[in-house]
Amino acid sequence: MTEILLADDHTVISEGLRTYIQKMMPHSKIDEAHDGDSAFKKIKHKDYALIILDINMPATDFFGLVSNILAVKPESKILIFSMNPEEIFAKKYLQMGVLGYLSKKASIDEIKQAINDVINNKRYLSPLLTEM
Repeated sequence: MTEILLADDHTVISEGLRTYIQKMMPHSKIDEAHDGDSAFKKIKHKDYALIILDINMPATDFFGLVSNILAVKPESKILIFSMNPEEIFAKKYLQMGVLGYLSKKASIDEIKQAINDVINNKRYLSPLLTEM
């Protein structure tokens, strides 16, 4: 069973992504977190095949969160899923060690590609990032 953590404070995003992932990967188990503290607690106690993080959750220092995750679990496969512009934020997170940065404006095909790449320990770069 593939265990995945979705960390996003918007229920509609979490539910939509959960539904899509369960169709894509029927044998997955998906945990959720709605802020950085609860996400980090779950990550410390469980090894996830994939961690999908929004970088705009309440009371969360996201650079600190990513650093802490990778310090405690350096093998973590992190995909950032955010409304923040990738041309501004992606480079920093990729340099920190996340495997992908995906815009919430991405198509279903792009979401599928990003999830597949990151879960298979490959770096995901959107067409925009690849072009840059």
